Amino acid sequence: MLQWAWEYTKRVGTLLIMNFLFGITMFLVFALDNVAARVAIVFVMLAAMFALDFFLMRSAGEQDFKMSVIGEAKRRNKPSGAPEGHSTYHISKEYRVYKGFLIGLITMALAIVLIVAALFIVYGWLYFPVVAIRLEANLFFCLIVFAVALTLFGVSYIIGGEKGRLQHYILLKKTNAISEMEKKN
Repeated sequence: MLQWAWEYTKRVGTLLIMNFLFGITMFLVFALDNVAARVAIVFVMLAAMFALDFFLMRSAGEQDFKMSVIGEAKRRNKPSGAPEGHSTYHISKEYRVYKGFLIGLITMALAIVLIVAALFIVYGWLYFPVVAIRLEANLFFCLIVFAVALTLFGVSYIIGGEKGRLQHYILLKKTNAISEMEKKN
């Protein structure tokens, strides 16, 4: 159980820190007087953040699929390629379709909790009535961003897993072709 928690903590922590740094940068952009430049820069930063999240989750899906292949080899008592006792394999590192969405959900939930906690600390009990009266559109935009990010995390993780599956398939085909050639000779 501890291994599962550590695995998810590493993935969520990386995404949360990267998104937090992008968020701080976007927050600092609001010091600009030019509204058009401010909006353009924030959207560029948001796109860059989503691109980084995509690449991180895609590579996570790819790595996890490779762990699934190693796990399948271990379950079939086949050699996995790592020396005995030196494998980094654990079942928590295996590819599962839901993992990308779960990692995204935890990341977004923590972001929402941190945002609400920070605003509550800064503005106290006055924050929530003010938000309810004046900032419905901004909150709606935040929810859209969270939904897009959650979808992006899940889909990019699945794309990474499929990339790993394709690489494994190509490797198997090449290995089989080599074996066939050796049998003919």
